[in-house]
Amino acid sequence: VAEKIEASVRLGMQNSRMKDFFDLLWLSRLFPFEGALLVKAIRATFKRRKTELPAQVPLFLSNTFASDQVKQTQWRAFLRKNNISGMPGELDTVILELNDFLMPPLKYATIDEPFNSHWDAKGPWL
Repeated sequence: VAEKIEASVRLGMQNSRMKDFFDLLWLSRLFPFEGALLVKAIRATFKRRKTELPAQVPLFLSNTFASDQVKQTQWRAFLRKNNISGMPGELDTVILELNDFLMPPLKYATIDEPFNSHWDAKGPWL
């Protein structure tokens, strides 16, 4: 999860890795996560890859990215090419779900406070 977040932050609008968005959404829907462990992994991954942690909402989780027509087309093409069902057909819906899953641990990765929340499969953080 942390490596996919870092790659998405680093690539910004150049990101065409729709499988990463699929994987992140799929993982968030199927598995529980411990907030403290995820924050630790995010910090370590960003440090190891020398990528600055975002102080604001990263571009890949923004409305700008989610509503971009090229990104929307890439998402639909990814679903069609891989014959994937059970996932939102629109990228903006995916990004909304990923915001719920990723923004809290990303926020805590940038501050010196513990993130002791738990994510049950499909969320939310509790």
